Amino acid sequence: MSGVNYYLLDVYRAHLPFHELEKAVYAQRAKWKADLVIVEKTGSGISLYQNINRVAGQKWLDEKRPAGSKQDRASQQTPKFERGEIWLPEDAPWLKAFEDELASFPHGKHDDQVDSVVQFLASVDTGNLLWRINLARRY
Repeated sequence: MSGVNYYLLDVYRAHLPFHELEKAVYAQRAKWKADLVIVEKTGSGISLYQNINRVAGQKWLDEKRPAGSKQDRASQQTPKFERGEIWLPEDAPWLKAFEDELASFPHGKHDDQVDSVVQFLASVDTGNLLWRINLARRY
């Protein structure tokens, strides 16, 4: 999908007990008026999906199981960064930590932000998000 731009507006990053994590998902969804939230189908993401989906079968929550190694998944998304399709705010308080993590991947101390952005970009690639994105653009 060359020629498409992606804008990363905010990063929310916290180590939370599970009950607080669930509250944070609802809060971030409300803050950004998100039509879709993606959770990774591993670890606490499985329970998070089950708990939230149990409430009237929420259609705004989607779970994705990562396929392949983290390095393989990230390398598949690298061309988007190289083509300048990923846009970041110039002065966000989280920007330095985000860029440092991307630059140090896969040898850095953390990789959760890399995982998140790669998971989103991979979902767009597979077409799983396109209908939602196109629907949002019509309104």
